[in-house]
Amino acid sequence: MSTLHEQAQSAEDAGDFELAFSIWNELASKERDPALFCRTGAVAEKTQKWNEAESAFRKALTIDPTSAEGMESLGSLFLTRTDGDPSRDLLQAREWFQRALRITRGPRLLTFLGSTYAALKDYEAAKKALEEALRLDPTYEEAYFNLALLEKARNGEEAQRLLAKAIDLDPDYAKAHQQLGILLQKAGDPLQAEYHFRRCLEINSTDYWSRLYLANVLAVQGVFGDAEREFRAAIALQPANPVGFDLFAKFLDARSRPDEANQVRASKPAQGDV
Repeated sequence: MSTLHEQAQSAEDAGDFELAFSIWNELASKERDPALFCRTGAVAEKTQKWNEAESAFRKALTIDPTSAEGMESLGSLFLTRTDGDPSRDLLQAREWFQRALRITRGPRLLTFLGSTYAALKDYEAAKKALEEALRLDPTYEEAYFNLALLEKARNGEEAQRLLAKAIDLDPDYAKAHQQLGILLQKAGDPLQAEYHFRRCLEINSTDYWSRLYLANVLAVQGVFGDAEREFRAAIALQPANPVGFDLFAKFLDARSRPDEANQVRASKPAQGDV
């Protein structure tokens, strides 16, 4: 690996994405390498430089029009970017994933396509893509997770099974723990829900939403002191987010502490401050 490659990788590893972008872009332009342009675009995405990312991915395809990596990268970009029209971007994402799949079929690409179909409300197409992903790789936890999200509103028990499978494959899969906790609480099993929310916080102690979910499930169980501590901890994590204030105030109201609830509401930030 050249010195510039090492510098780019070190900058990326250190979280200096501005420097990493600059070096990867210089290398890609010098070497005319599609893979390096994809690295450049991926770093641009991390700082939400959507246009720079798109430009880099398109340069990769200009050099190699058959680059499945470039097509997948564009699909992923249009699936996640926030600066355009969501409906149009989803259609673009679908098109790029479909193009890439004409070159190579793999579980990751199919999972991307499945999540795109799900966002487009095409349940059957989403399920078909995700099930194919699992046929190709029965150990691909991301496909289980996305299939669970698809089944969540239709078949809660099946969604629980799929999430449990994803966690078996990756015990530190925080998103799967959180979603399973939500489903278990809804199904009337607060103790198991509590376990999964606590696992989320073991994995990432700054997970705002899991802390709020934990506070709520503790309140449901009547563990009011611990619930209050979790509400306060969540607010401390995101003091500009009004959601935690609203939920904590409702908790205090339910505990017949209206004066404290009103104090919490009075300290709540405006929605535009988030």
